[in-house]
Amino acid sequence: MLIMKRAAWLLAVISITSLLIPSRALAQRVVAVVDVGGGGCVMGGTRDGKWLKSEEMGPLIRGGERYSIYDLTHRVGVKTGGKTEQPGDSCSDTYFVKDLYSSDEPVNLIGIGADWNALPRVPKVESNSSPVYRAVVSALLRRHGIRRPDVKLTKVLRVDLDGDGKEEVLINATRVKRWETGSITPDSNAGDYSVVLVRKVIRGKVETILLDEEYHPKGGRQENEGPPNEYELIGAFDLNGDGRMEVIVQGGYYEGDWKTVYAINGRRAVNLFGCGCGA
Repeated sequence: MLIMKRAAWLLAVISITSLLIPSRALAQRVVAVVDVGGGGCVMGGTRDGKWLKSEEMGPLIRGGERYSIYDLTHRVGVKTGGKTEQPGDSCSDTYFVKDLYSSDEPVNLIGIGADWNALPRVPKVESNSSPVYRAVVSALLRRHGIRRPDVKLTKVLRVDLDGDGKEEVLINATRVKRWETGSITPDSNAGDYSVVLVRKVIRGKVETILLDEEYHPKGGRQENEGPPNEYELIGAFDLNGDGRMEVIVQGGYYEGDWKTVYAINGRRAVNLFGCGCGA
């Protein structure tokens, strides 16, 4: 009888304690990552620390969640998002969070449904004219059949991704054929390319880890080849609160675009999740 009374008392204490846990703490077991500049597209997120893809995260968003908004180097504000919607047509499988996107804001804003610091180490913007990084890209292009590469670095960042005291270098280089409006065309010129890569020191040796890559040594549109893509390095952020920073890359072609999140694990780049729209 005494044992039963103690068990009942313990259950009562547990029930009361669970009611006293702040709702914010419970809500943060589900953390969405949103492409705010991309219309509020749900890229993915975490649930109890486990990575979830866009299609898994979208239905878990109830509306009313608060998102920390980041650009490349700053937390620029906090916004409250609405419920998710799926607009149909070419975006029928994509979830969007209402009330986060505004057409007068920068396009490369990322929203994280948590209050930890997603920039534990702020990326440093390096010169696009660095001969060292130009040589790295030139050698890569030559290996992929572009004999006389026209190296155009578009973004170089230096940041310690995993918090081990060693900085990685993130390099973005692109040469593509564009319309007068600046958007990419559905075909390419000979020698066009777009790459995003990470330079990382592993056991004392600098390794190159490719995130996204595309090469067009012949130009035009070859047989069995789709329209050209271009890739843009968006930044690096801690998306699950573990102190390690994931890398976000935007891809695009003449009829659509998307963003992809990568984790750098040793020599590998792991595609965690992403979202986007296109015809």
